[in-house]
Amino acid sequence: MWATERGAWIAETSRSEPWAPGERLLHRLARTDVGHFLEVDGYAVFTEGEVRTAESVGVPTGA
Repeated sequence: MWATERGAWIAETSRSEPWAPGERLLHRLARTDVGHFLEVDGYAVFTEGEVRTAESVGVPTGA
């Protein structure tokens, strides 16, 4: 979402040009997309944070 010239003036900022997303952002979006498709197909999908939390409290994760 990009500010209009009037919106930028009201916010007292300059209007910036769109920037190309970096490789890291594209990778995160791709992982999220795959996770959503897998969940829709009935698979249980866990984030790395969820797995680390489970391991930290002693839940076996099979890793």
